[in-house]
Amino acid sequence: MVELLACPECQSEEVTLITETEYFANTGDLFCHSVKPHDANSKASCFPCGWTGKHNQLLNYGKSFFGKKS
Repeated sequence: MVELLACPECQSEEVTLITETEYFANTGDLFCHSVKPHDANSKASCFPCGWTGKHNQLLNYGKSFFGKKS
């Protein structure tokens, strides 16, 4: 069963995962997609309590759609 990710501080399911993309500063050309939302080390945050951390620190990591281990 797939479970929803939740905040480790307040257990809210209103959490976000952040995608980071790198560009060359002088040309604006794409360098690479450095962090995708399904990566364990992507930044995570909680709207209700303001917690910030990493994707793999969220409750149910490994059981959710985005934390699913293959």
